[in-house]
Amino acid sequence: MVAETTLLGRMIDFMATSPSPQEILNMKATSREEERIDHLAHLSKEGRISSVDQQELDAILMAQHLMIRAKAIAYGRINSK
Repeated sequence: MVAETTLLGRMIDFMATSPSPQEILNMKATSREEERIDHLAHLSKEGRISSVDQQELDAILMAQHLMIRAKAIAYGRINSK
């Protein structure tokens, strides 16, 4: 579960620093994380994903969902000034 730890853990560590709205908007997955996400999504689409990999993919998708919500809030704060 390398990508889960990397992406979810990195996101939690990042949010714990109380980033500015602009820093939140600038946050993105690394190229290594993106490659892992693509690989897991491909396995899932083909129906060849293991239960362990599916759990990792689910955690990654949750992390992405949370970051999308954080970015929406950050965008609103920037544009309300």
